[in-house]
Amino acid sequence: MPRNKLIQTENNQTRDNVFENIADHLPGMVIRCMNNKQWDMLFISRGAYELTGYTAEELMSENGQKFSLLIFEEDQARIWQEVQTAVKQEKPFEIIYRFNSKNGKQKWVMARGQAICTDKYYENPKAATSELILEAILLDITQQKQTELELRQNKKLQRSILDYSIEGILIHRDLKPLFINQSFLKMLGYDSYQELLKLDSITSLISPPFRESMKTFAEARMKGEDAPEEYEFEALHKDGTKRYLEIKSNVIDWHGTPAILSTIFNITQRKIAMEQAKQQREQLAHTNRINMMGEMTAGIAHELNQPLTAIVNRCSAAKNRIERDNPDLEKIKEALISIEEQAMRSGKIIKQLRSMVKSNNSQLEKININELLNTCLKFFQMEGLFHSVDIITNIAPNLPEVKGDPIQIQQVVLNLIHNANDAMQHIPKDERCLTLTALQHDDSAVQISVSDCGEGIEKEQETKLFDSFFTTKSTGMGMGLSICRTIIDSHNGQLWFSQNPEQGITFRFTLPIHTAKEESKNQTDNIESRE
Repeated sequence: MPRNKLIQTENNQTRDNVFENIADHLPGMVIRCMNNKQWDMLFISRGAYELTGYTAEELMSENGQKFSLLIFEEDQARIWQEVQTAVKQEKPFEIIYRFNSKNGKQKWVMARGQAICTDKYYENPKAATSELILEAILLDITQQKQTELELRQNKKLQRSILDYSIEGILIHRDLKPLFINQSFLKMLGYDSYQELLKLDSITSLISPPFRESMKTFAEARMKGEDAPEEYEFEALHKDGTKRYLEIKSNVIDWHGTPAILSTIFNITQRKIAMEQAKQQREQLAHTNRINMMGEMTAGIAHELNQPLTAIVNRCSAAKNRIERDNPDLEKIKEALISIEEQAMRSGKIIKQLRSMVKSNNSQLEKININELLNTCLKFFQMEGLFHSVDIITNIAPNLPEVKGDPIQIQQVVLNLIHNANDAMQHIPKDERCLTLTALQHDDSAVQISVSDCGEGIEKEQETKLFDSFFTTKSTGMGMGLSICRTIIDSHNGQLWFSQNPEQGITFRFTLPIHTAKEESKNQTDNIESRE
């Protein structure tokens, strides 16, 4: 053998011995194989047993287990393709695939290696790749893959939980949507996540009156400043209609950067139900006022009849004076002035009657409570109630103006006075006494009370007194006090009652005092509504 060939052979043997010695001490399994689809093995390190359950000798034996048969069939074509691509590009390869170990358990391995040249390859650089030898190390990554699989499953489960959650989920930064769930999509009528995720800002999903405030809240929250964590707003459905939503927000870490997580509840149906209930209450209140006016009809007719009769009489007298040869113009003037006064009186009575009967839209405004209570007393004066009961008034002069709906507050007062009168029908007329009191409750409210000296109510009836359809009257509907409490509650006031020490009941309610700050807010709201 030529000397150079001998030296080369000795060098190759030395290199192989070094390679095998190192390979046996490396973690994982080191292999050298032919570059063919059977991966015919030329060397397998001792790490094979820990990885596959087979010894190196079993995998190398002619009649032993072929390593290529351990590989999952569906991975074999991909492995071959990736290795050949790396060989042609003269680059190392890194491949992840599966095989079955001796005990039947599935293993995941990462194979890192490259092709090396044989002697023939040195003599003929254009030799076919099938004559190349592959050297690689196989590392067990089963635990890593299981962890990745569990993470993917957990993420999938989390996504499913979020998607099927009743609440909408929105994660955004500077109002740019980063994550949304299926429920939020459905709330606003969208079908695709991308329809919303491609938006630069969720501003277009918000009803215009709420856009600036939500932007301000988001900016403050990201800066760590005070901002409401929970509030209501209006959003725009894909079809252009409004949706009423309630939102709860807080700052979270989103992939290493702060973002805002918002949980959103669809309260549209609740809002609609509340509006319908409000309309029903207003309708019941309107009906209640009509019923009340029915009871006053006789007194009002009598009250109107007086000025109308005076007008007729004065007109007749004036006509007679005009027809005289020397009419007394001064007397005629007096008659015309009297006619004008009686006509204006009739107009006021009709105006008060119309204001009592008409349906209203619950417009809150400044109310002069002294004037309102005097108007209520005039109604009962028309009805003739003063002739059957002694009404004592204890109304403080110049009470602060309150905030409310004058028609509804008037209805509450009239209801309470009517109830007080009804409660005293079983006692002699000369013993009936009703007290109407108005005073300043504290710095923020005015208190009105109506007290009677009737028989009172039974102890077991006290808790039911404000319930709908509960009544102590033989002909009552049981809606009056329920409506009164609803009205006072809607005015941010309180309505309650107490048994008098001697006899009878006193009903009291409070109304908030109208402040300069509220006046300024109302003016701003009016300007915005006109815009």
